[in-house]
This record gives sequence, structure tokens and C-alpha cells, in this order.
Amino acid sequence: MQEEIDDAVAQMKGENYSLLMFSTTFPEESEDTTAFLRALTEYGEENLSGDFYLIGNSPMVYEMQNSFHSELLRITLLTAIAIFLVVMLTFRSLIVPAILVLVVQCGVYLTMATCGLIGYSIYYLALLIV
Repeated sequence: MQEEIDDAVAQMKGENYSLLMFSTTFPEESEDTTAFLRALTEYGEENLSGDFYLIGNSPMVYEMQNSFHSELLRITLLTAIAIFLVVMLTFRSLIVPAILVLVVQCGVYLTMATCGLIGYSIYYLALLIV
């Protein structure tokens, strides 16, 4: 048994990095989960030397909540400009790309609004693909 414990410790602790794994009963997305991750991040910043990383679905959701609005605006503007330029160069018109960009952006916002209103959760990558 001691050999198995030593093997497990060797897998979790290295010369430069260590791995700590734990599981909670919090749901992936909730106010309690967000508060727990905020407290865990603050604890890590205050008590750990060097970098630390939280991985998993809940930390991913927590990080997206903190950066979603600025990233969404940036991605929305870049895609609208890219679509506008490609269609403008293809059709050599200003009206057609403006209408197409408006239709595409309305479709994205309707998808997001519908998912929010009926209670579905949608991954950030899915929004980017849409």
C-alpha cells in the first residue's frame, strides 16, 4: 500500500510543479460556485508563491463570466467588419453587406436571447461558431 501512496505522491508533486485535485458538491454554474471560486482565487493569490491555475468546467465558467463582455464586443466587431469587407469586395456594393451584417448579428443575438429566456446554457465556443 505504501508503494501505491508513494507512486500517487510522485505523480502529484514534481520539482517545479504540484497538482492539487479536489471535488465539490457545487453545481457547475451558481452563485455559490462563483463565491467559492472567488475565495479560492483570493486565497491562492495571497498564500501561494508563483503561478497557480484552476482547471475544470466551473473555473472555466468563472473566468468567462469575468471576461465575457469585453471579448464578446471585440469578437462581434471583428466578425461584423470581416463579413462586411468580404461581401463588399464580392458584390461591390455597400448596401448588400450592411444588410447581411445586420441579419447575421440579429441571428446571433436572437440565438443568445432565446437560449437565455428558455433557460438553456450554451458554451462560449458555440456562440463563436454561430
